[in-house]
Amino acid sequence: MTKCDFCGTELQRTGAESSSNILTCPVCGRDVQVETSSEPAPSDKPVLWITQLSTGEKISLIAEGTQTIGRESYGEEIFQNLAISRKHCNIDYADAGFYICDLGSTNGTFLDGIRLKSRVLLEDGQHLVLANEEFLVEIKLPELRDSAGETIARKSVYRCHSCGRETEYIDSSELPPMCPDCGHMTELP
Repeated sequence: MTKCDFCGTELQRTGAESSSNILTCPVCGRDVQVETSSEPAPSDKPVLWITQLSTGEKISLIAEGTQTIGRESYGEEIFQNLAISRKHCNIDYADAGFYICDLGSTNGTFLDGIRLKSRVLLEDGQHLVLANEEFLVEIKLPELRDSAGETIARKSVYRCHSCGRETEYIDSSELPPMCPDCGHMTELP
C-alpha cells in the first residue's frame, strides 16, 4: 500500500492509474511517486485525523516528529479562514500520545471549549477550534490483519502513570498487572 508523503493517506490504484507511476492523493491533492516494483508496507504507527467540520476536509498526521498546523503549512486547501494564523499550533507525538500546543496565535487554540495555555494531550473524539474554525480529532491505532486483509485487532500502547514506561498490547490480558520498571499497578480506563 502506498501512502501520501505529505498527509499519510493510504492510496490505491484505480483502473485508470494502473500503469502510472504517479497517484494523486484524494485528501490533499498532491501527486505521489510510486515505485512499480514494490510498494512500501503499511505504517504500524498511530495516525491523527483532524476533520474540518464546515467542509469535511481532513489532515492526517502519522505518529512521528512535530507538525506545525496553520495557513502556511496547509494554505487554502484546509485553512481558507484568515482568522487562523500562518503558524497556529504544533502537534507532536511523544509518550504514546499526540500533543498539541498553541504557538501564540492571535485568535487562540481551544480544545473542548478551553483555550490552550500549555501543551495538552489530544484524545479521540475531542473538538478542536483554531480561531473560530471547528475540527474533530480522531486517533486511529495500528491494526493487525489476517492473510485475507481483514482487521483482527488493534494495537494499543499503555503508558505507566508512575514512571512513563510504554508497553504495547493487543488485548488487556497481555498487560502485566504491575509495571516491570517501577511496580506501579497497571490501570486501564
